[in-house]
Amino acid sequence: MDVQELDQFARLAEANNSTVWSDMIGGYEISFTDHYISLIQSKNHETLLDSEHCKVLLFKDLNCIFSIGGFQAHNDGKYLAEKRCLPLVTIPTQLANDSFGTNRYSITDDEQSASIETVFPVKTIFDIPYLQANGIEKSLWGIGEFIGLYFSIIDYSMKHHLDFDGLLSWIVEQTHELNSLYENGCDDRIILKRIAILLTIKCLVMKTNGNHEIGCGIDHSFARCFEKNTQLPHGKAVFFGSLLAIVLFPEWHNYGLSMSMLLKLGKMMGITAKEIHYLQSLDYHALIRLAIQVRPKRSHSLESITREQSYRIDRANEHIQRLVWED
Repeated sequence: MDVQELDQFARLAEANNSTVWSDMIGGYEISFTDHYISLIQSKNHETLLDSEHCKVLLFKDLNCIFSIGGFQAHNDGKYLAEKRCLPLVTIPTQLANDSFGTNRYSITDDEQSASIETVFPVKTIFDIPYLQANGIEKSLWGIGEFIGLYFSIIDYSMKHHLDFDGLLSWIVEQTHELNSLYENGCDDRIILKRIAILLTIKCLVMKTNGNHEIGCGIDHSFARCFEKNTQLPHGKAVFFGSLLAIVLFPEWHNYGLSMSMLLKLGKMMGITAKEIHYLQSLDYHALIRLAIQVRPKRSHSLESITREQSYRIDRANEHIQRLVWED
């Protein structure tokens, strides 16, 4: 995996309205536009699915399927694109997860279900004004999805005995830059574009590695538990999974992402004291057993805790209990 290529793609995306990634699987374009709604109105299209938060269209002139919405829209879009042997274009209406850029499809329309491989989108259109109007907090949750990549990669590297130090350093650098944009009061549009690019990079990491597990490790194992039992959006759930990962494995901050930076990004995401209190109320022994059960053999690190490092659980619980959070 070439970190320099990923970085170059991110920089080109930052500087331009359209950027193309090419690899052995094929080309993938991301673009930023203010006009996707007028595009839909001007083309000859057939509506395949239409609900409050999910729209899938067949553009007859382009011979292409568009999915517009969040997880459910892109889930259905991938299924229909594969079924009809047509290319897929995704248009996310919020950035709480990375479903717009992956080839994973769940048979049932929920994020807790096991997913299978299907088609990759050929293009993603980010309509920044629409993301802004739809509630910027919904897209800020996507920061948690990106942060989770750090912990997933460490988990994956330990399982497969691989070195991803360069990529981890790049992720840390990006989290600091994102926090600086926020603290310096940058325009929401700039922050939204940066989040969109970072989530796209997460998708490309999984694509170029050829294994989506590199982006869905210990953080996602915990996240599935939170989503199963609460109404937490995916990005927030992954953030909580990341927070638990760093208190269970405090030595992981040696790769560059500190607890203090993690908490700063949590504030940026709008994490509340009530949500932190929920995290403090959990039985971590039971939570880890559930996480392994929900996503068996996914997290090497969680399995090591149950086998030989159970002391980590009590230590993590003590650390979380001392965490003070002010809204």
